[in-house]
Amino acid sequence: MLSFLALLLTCHVAHGAEVCYGDLGCFSNIAPFWGLNRPLSALPDAPDVIGTKFYLYTRANPTMALRERLVAGSLSTFSASHFSTARPNMMIIHGFTHSAQHDWVQVMVDELLKKEDANVITVEWSEGAELTGSYEQAVANTRVVGAQVAELVNYMGTYDVSGPESLSGQNFHLIGHSLGAQIAGYAGDILGNLARITALDAAEPYFDGMDAVVRLDPTDARFVDVIHTDGSPFIGTLGMGTNLPIGHVDFYPNNGMYQPGCNDNVVSTVVATGVGLLTDGYDGAEAALACSHLKALDFFTESINSECPFTAYPCDSYDKFTQGFCLSCPSASSCSQIGVRARDHYGARGSMYLMTTDGANGKYCAYHYKVQVTSSSPMAAAAGRIYVTFQGPSGITDSMEVTTDNMALNAGVTYQKTVISPEQIGDVTTVHVRFARSSSLWDIFAAQYYTLNKVTITAGETQTGYRFCAGDSQIRNGETVTLTASGGEC
Repeated sequence: MLSFLALLLTCHVAHGAEVCYGDLGCFSNIAPFWGLNRPLSALPDAPDVIGTKFYLYTRANPTMALRERLVAGSLSTFSASHFSTARPNMMIIHGFTHSAQHDWVQVMVDELLKKEDANVITVEWSEGAELTGSYEQAVANTRVVGAQVAELVNYMGTYDVSGPESLSGQNFHLIGHSLGAQIAGYAGDILGNLARITALDAAEPYFDGMDAVVRLDPTDARFVDVIHTDGSPFIGTLGMGTNLPIGHVDFYPNNGMYQPGCNDNVVSTVVATGVGLLTDGYDGAEAALACSHLKALDFFTESINSECPFTAYPCDSYDKFTQGFCLSCPSASSCSQIGVRARDHYGARGSMYLMTTDGANGKYCAYHYKVQVTSSSPMAAAAGRIYVTFQGPSGITDSMEVTTDNMALNAGVTYQKTVISPEQIGDVTTVHVRFARSSSLWDIFAAQYYTLNKVTITAGETQTGYRFCAGDSQIRNGETVTLTASGGEC
């Protein structure tokens, strides 16, 4: 087997080639840009084939109809535009099969300009990322587009129409989706002084397992934040994004894969894709096939101006997070927020977890709570499920299960879970606890009731705790007890 792989390597190297495109540099298709995780390595197309274009949006020209083209080396395009060195600079880079004219790009531009007076530049490289071409070729083309992004940023550093201020990579925030995130990495590697890269579900196929020079990594900018939404393996599950931590801070909403409202297995995904193709054409098929992959766009865009903070919490694993072990922020730099506001938590590092809704109510952000239900001691052993609903001055939550299916409920044990509410309900004043006794024959001798000692709720976003004493209340099957807040120990 090893000799066969060696033969393949020899054959590939023998046919390896290099192309050079002027000031953009030379590009080869041999190692490290070829390997077992990238068995097909193409040479990038020429710049005129890729057709990369850059378009400027500002508050003075915020729509696609008013966007202004910028060209590296062309002073006239800058002089005739609304570009200003006095503003912060953001650049949006689309991925495979998309274009800078996609609806999500304009929505993101709108939200960014609503938040602050900025130069927002979109990168149009759709001719090099077409579905009619190959993914392999689009992967190769990202290297040229990355060099073109760096070229424009460097030229903007020499352009100064207003006085002493000048631009450099230190004034830029690149926002890339899928292959666009890898383009941002190449640009950052060339520039060497880029301020920030936000990777929105960075592409996995042909990048995972490759050398750091081939893919996005933390050295590509002073701050690299990554939102993972479709990180299940591509082979077998069709996950399109990487699940590996590749930034200074990596956010894993809903474990970074199988987002709420999307299909959670390859069979249902393929079926939904076929139905979408028949009913809504390409857009319908993409909405099903890339549902989780596209959620990174939704989460980031909503986070820009959302009153809900999209708080994320450091944890060793998503399982521990959902079990309520990580909903704490012991220091100002321990937790973070996904999206633009991650820059306000610059000291936060590592893997961060959070939950979102399925977006059915028009928004994805949610507020996190750790719910702890403690059994009385002593008590008769019971079996079943425990549900909790709580409310405050601004609203009431849905009924949420604290247990995991039907389970044995024993004396003195605390059952806990992280739950979410789409609304900020304020200080928790009342808790409703319901017991559903197991109907399994295995639990026929379990007690007819559950004996409750107390309920403790901790709000993740405010780090405020609330205690509710139950006084060893016995809750029979289907019954609910209502508790009010208690100040002291139970």
